[in-house]
Amino acid sequence: MVNKLIADIVLIFHFAIVIFITFSFVLIPIGYKFYWVWVKNLKLRICHCGMMIFVTLETLLGITCPLTSIENSLRGVD
Repeated sequence: MVNKLIADIVLIFHFAIVIFITFSFVLIPIGYKFYWVWVKNLKLRICHCGMMIFVTLETLLGITCPLTSIENSLRGVD
């Protein structure tokens, strides 16, 4: 029961990361066109770029995402 709850929390966190990467990829170029201030935040841009690089490397190397591995382990899926 506790493992399922922790697995659900990991899933929500994982989903939030996916949403951040996806929406940032779309909104940052639009924001530059419309002069939105938040798109020039260097920390946000570095975080977004780092996450995209991490996901790309995982895919190219055929590595399963660590969050997916943790969630599967907590759910007892191997």
